[in-house]
Amino acid sequence: MESNTKFSFLRLFDSIKGIHKPEKKVDETWLSERADKKMKDKFEKFFKWCTTNGIEYPKIKYPVLFGEGDNQYPGMLATEDIAKDEMIIKVPANMVLSTKVCFKSEIKDIFFNHPDLYGMHMPNGEDNVLSTYVMYELGKEEKSFWFPMFEIWPKDTEIMFNWDDADLE
Repeated sequence: MESNTKFSFLRLFDSIKGIHKPEKKVDETWLSERADKKMKDKFEKFFKWCTTNGIEYPKIKYPVLFGEGDNQYPGMLATEDIAKDEMIIKVPANMVLSTKVCFKSEIKDIFFNHPDLYGMHMPNGEDNVLSTYVMYELGKEEKSFWFPMFEIWPKDTEIMFNWDDADLE
């Protein structure tokens, strides 16, 4: 039966999230063959951190670069077929950067003492909690538990914590 559907939420959300068919051009060897030593070291530490903390991704290769030229972006690639209901990535609950982690952290009193900013009843309360916690942890640099993950985050200049001092002024 042919559908005359002109609108679907799936199509709408796919366009909003940028979900689309995989790029035909994939650079699977970027990390091993073209990344500099500093980047390779960061990913080596990240992979070790993942393994040590129970993160599993048995049929995934990360990172790979999709696209071509100046339009490349990092992502994950399935290395073999993944069956329905099969695990893609296993991340233990304590490894999910969430408000629960924030409210158990050493800066939890900040969140509890300022419900006008961090209360879950506030429109941006959860975002404020996560943003504050991430900025705090970023400031700890190598001393942060999350440092191996932060080190491989894309350094997009549009993200405020990557702005130069002049831009912040």
